[in-house]
Amino acid sequence: MSVSATDQKQEQIIEAALKRFAHFGVAKTTMSEIADDLSLSKASLYYYFPDKTALVLAVGENILSVFLDEQSKALANAQSFEEGINAIIEVRICFGRKYFMMHIGDGQSDVNTADPKFKTALDHLKQTELDMMAAYIRQYQKEKVLKDVDAKETAEVLLDVLVGLWIAEIHIHQKSFVPTNELFERIRTKTKRMVSIFCDGIKRN
Repeated sequence: MSVSATDQKQEQIIEAALKRFAHFGVAKTTMSEIADDLSLSKASLYYYFPDKTALVLAVGENILSVFLDEQSKALANAQSFEEGINAIIEVRICFGRKYFMMHIGDGQSDVNTADPKFKTALDHLKQTELDMMAAYIRQYQKEKVLKDVDAKETAEVLLDVLVGLWIAEIHIHQKSFVPTNELFERIRTKTKRMVSIFCDGIKRN
């Protein structure tokens, strides 16, 4: 089988797994179900991915890659500093809603997402997000829109607060394991209030 055909089949498997993981969660999805969705034998599925953890990792890396790309586009298309921050909030809420059942980065994990390789992928995501946000802050510092604060430290505070608000709503205030529209609206409202305060604090007068 050619490399291109192999890559194509792997992409099909990742897409099928992603649909099941996003709907049912990783723990409640079996390799047999994914194989059945694609009319593959389990042996064929294991040819491409030796175990479930390897498939979960591939799916996770796919999601994180698109997530970073969408955030980068949101910042690049923004017409003002605050518009860019609010745009990435929308990206984060969109991905958080779509992949809620996978619990990526919300403090929950199972035997598959607890794999060290998955943690490495998440660490790479966090570092890339940090570098991207620090660069965005520096851009507006050069334009004399923002104060001369430490860009990296400020970016880290912002990203930590975004994650913190999400986790607080999911784990502390959420009364059901099934996410609701009200939950995501509450996250959006609180996050945008925080961003308004944050931007007022680092903008030049």
